[in-house]
Amino acid sequence: MLADAATNAAIADAIARQGGAVFHDVFAPDLLHSLMDVAAKAPFRQVNLQEFGLRGNDLSVPSGLPFCLALGRPVFMRWLEQLTGCDPVMHIEGHLVQMLAGNNLGWHRDAGLGIRRLAMVVNLTTEPYEGGRFELRRRSTREPMFAYHAGVLGSLAVFRLGLDLQHQVAAVTAGGPRTSFTGWARGPWVEADRARHVALATWPPLLPPAA
Repeated sequence: MLADAATNAAIADAIARQGGAVFHDVFAPDLLHSLMDVAAKAPFRQVNLQEFGLRGNDLSVPSGLPFCLALGRPVFMRWLEQLTGCDPVMHIEGHLVQMLAGNNLGWHRDAGLGIRRLAMVVNLTTEPYEGGRFELRRRSTREPMFAYHAGVLGSLAVFRLGLDLQHQVAAVTAGGPRTSFTGWARGPWVEADRARHVALATWPPLLPPAA
């Protein structure tokens, strides 16, 4: 448990209602400094993601591995399970990404193999930028239910994945680059998924939108 019971309950309720939350001071200063050094040396390459947009990706194992290890601590994964109800979380995977002015990432689900339980983004941006707002929405309502601008270095956004959930990063319009680690908390393929014949886990359900 990384917070007191009342705080954990409040965070869990917020995630159940809006699908995500942003955390600060996740990493000790010396660890964050080391992770920033890794990001500064990463070999980003601009990739055309077809209908989803254009951004820089670094898919090399050496760059992403320190972040996966830092976020993959058992005590932290158990805390994520407690807050989200998405258990079990087995390990973290991900890579570094960078968005230049003009880059964007359109609405998508991060659907994949039915074992991505949660998505997470660590802000590694050192220069101010405009645009680049993250938004999460239900496809059935189309209105953003969770949004933020990554302005705090080292902050961690955690958000839910599901068949009815989509997220995007609006175009970076100036400044930057907007640099981050983007990853997923993964778990096993479970009976609940098989019974529903779905390609992406959707449990536990989010609370319905407010009337």
